[in-house]
Amino acid sequence: MKLTAALVAIGFVAFAAGWWLGRSSALDVRAGERFARLEADVERIRSDLRALGGAGSPSGQPGPDPAKVYEIAIGSSPTLGAPDAAVTIIQIADFECPFCSSAVPTMKRLLEVYSGQVRLVFKHNPLPIHPRALQAHKASMAAAAQGKFWEMHDRLFASQEKLELEDLKSHAKELGLDLAAFERDMSSPATAEAIKADQILAGRFGSIGVPSFFINGRFIPGAQPYDLFRDRIEEELRAQ
Repeated sequence: MKLTAALVAIGFVAFAAGWWLGRSSALDVRAGERFARLEADVERIRSDLRALGGAGSPSGQPGPDPAKVYEIAIGSSPTLGAPDAAVTIIQIADFECPFCSSAVPTMKRLLEVYSGQVRLVFKHNPLPIHPRALQAHKASMAAAAQGKFWEMHDRLFASQEKLELEDLKSHAKELGLDLAAFERDMSSPATAEAIKADQILAGRFGSIGVPSFFINGRFIPGAQPYDLFRDRIEEELRAQ
C-alpha cells in the first residue's frame, strides 16, 4: 500500500511538471525554478522508495535472497532478549525513518510473546536522505556507552520530529546520562566508525532498504505485519 501510494505520488508530480511546462508560453526564470522543485520532489519520492526496498539501488544491485540464510556477525551490537534465544532477529534501521518507527511495536510484541525464545539485535543504517539520522544514531551509541541504548532507541523513534542536537541532549538529560560523557561519545571517531561498519554490512546485501530484518539469517524487507514475523519465528522454532 505504501509503495503504491508512493508510485501514485511520482505519477502525479511528473504530470504536474509536464502540465506546468505545457501551460507556460516561455520558460522564464520562475517556471524554471518551479520545474526544478518538481524534479526534486520526484527524486525525493524515488529515494524514499529505494529506502523502503520498493525500488532497486542506484547501482542496480539485487537485494538479499529471501530463500537464503545469511551469516551476520552480531559483534558488539545492542541486543534485547535472552542471549541464548533460539531465534535472533537482526534489525537494520534508521532513526529518522517513519517506517522503522512503525516496526517498533511489532518488535516489542514479539519479544513479549516469545520471551526467552527471541532476541533482537540492532544495526545502524542512517540514510543520506534523512539529514538528522546520523547524529541520532551517534546519540544512541553515546547512550549505549552508559547502558541506556534501548531507552534512547525508544525515545528517538517516539519523537522523530525532535532529532536536532539540542533535542538529543534533552533526551540524554531526561534519561539521567552524564551529559559531558554523552557529548564526548557522540563526537568520538570510534562512534562514527562503528556506525559506518554497520552501513558497510548493510551494503554487502546490495539493494537494501530500511527497516530490513534477518530472522536466523533469513531476509524480511520492510515493516511487515506482525503475523508475517510470527509465522517465520514459528517456522524457526519448529526447526530446532
